[in-house]
Amino acid sequence: MGCSRQLAPTLLLHVNLLLMVYVGAALVVAARARWDPSLYIPARELFPREFRVAAALLPAAALALLALAHLALLALRTRRLHLRRLLLYVYAAGVSSALVAQTAAGAWVWARVHAWARSDAAHELQRAAALADLLRPLLDHLAHWHPLPDKLNDLIQVCCAIQNVLPVITHVNTGMNRDT
Repeated sequence: MGCSRQLAPTLLLHVNLLLMVYVGAALVVAARARWDPSLYIPARELFPREFRVAAALLPAAALALLALAHLALLALRTRRLHLRRLLLYVYAAGVSSALVAQTAAGAWVWARVHAWARSDAAHELQRAAALADLLRPLLDHLAHWHPLPDKLNDLIQVCCAIQNVLPVITHVNTGMNRDT
């Protein structure tokens, strides 16, 4: 009994440490989704609703988990048994709710992206990305006479960040085709 009494707070601290690693990662991904044009332009243009959900859910869930970790530490420091038990129940309910909400949101986003990857729009986008590779040398050649092709080439380079997303979507799509 005495060993488990000392083990539980230590185990809770380790779980909170792992939660803080997750919180940090979620905040970094949320910040990158807001400020990195190579990520937010394709994501916002291809999946606007999913982008808005993820942009709101990631920092909100991370901050909620941060608050819950502080709640757990408060529960460990309190001497009143009834208050400690209540705080630990609130902590357990909050972490469980965050887990369910993040899993549900992730599954919803995955289903929407998977459905899009099988659509005609995805195939058309792959074709357009392949044509952009053929268009760049022509734009480089035309840039000797006018500055507009340079601007178009810059725009294509920004939009080609979509090519970073397409192999992942295609892999998910082909993996699902084998399963069904």
